[in-house]
Amino acid sequence: MGGRPGGPASAPAVDPSGTWSLVVQSPQGDIGAQLTLTKDGEQIGGTLGTHMGNVAIKTGRVTGNQIRLTATVDMGGESVDAIISGTIEGDSMRGTIVMGAMGSFEFTGTRAR
Repeated sequence: MGGRPGGPASAPAVDPSGTWSLVVQSPQGDIGAQLTLTKDGEQIGGTLGTHMGNVAIKTGRVTGNQIRLTATVDMGGESVDAIISGTIEGDSMRGTIVMGAMGSFEFTGTRAR
């Protein structure tokens, strides 16, 4: 069942709450973004802020130290679903943002303390 050796399958989920500064690697160069997350039971919510404005996180969940978020971003009048998936280690996060036909972009982030 796709479990990782050496760790229990039911490891407690990390709490991703806080303000994260993200750097997204795009073909046009690095793009800064701010991810503000809140945890309410099993649900993760918050906002993703970019130079194009803020969008609400539609769905979010954490499994162990893996996070998966979805948001709908307005790209010049066209709604694009963004799927953010990453790994949290302490106050750092890294992963991928998939934005429909635009493709996927690597990102790294740090949480303010």
